[in-house]
Amino acid sequence: AQAASDFAREIALAEAREEARVVLEVGNLGTERDYTDVRDTARALAGLVERRAEGVFNVCSGTAVSLASVVEGLAGQTPLEVRVEVKPDRAHPVDPPVVAGSNAKLTAATGWVPGIGVVESLRDLLEDWRRRV
Repeated sequence: AQAASDFAREIALAEAREEARVVLEVGNLGTERDYTDVRDTARALAGLVERRAEGVFNVCSGTAVSLASVVEGLAGQTPLEVRVEVKPDRAHPVDPPVVAGSNAKLTAATGWVPGIGVVESLRDLLEDWRRRV
């Protein structure tokens, strides 16, 4: 999630400077992670508290999304030309290539399911950075 925010910030800064393009420095574009919008996470936690649920729960979408898809999702929301530079030093060789959780226990305990998809989350993230820069 940090990479998505960093990329959105770079795009928003380039837009604010009225540049024609932005260069995003990335590590491994094939890395896949389970992204969950913070608003969905807040709903999940509230549901656990309301039901006084005990135990360990995964708050996750259950779906892995590649870093390449995150970059493409953000690039599709800006008029800028988005260039990607792969920087090997930004890759983390010890990180697993795919991380996705199961939210089955959380759903069973609370009825929670994620409601905000990656596309909407990335759009809102970029809009937030546009307001802040």
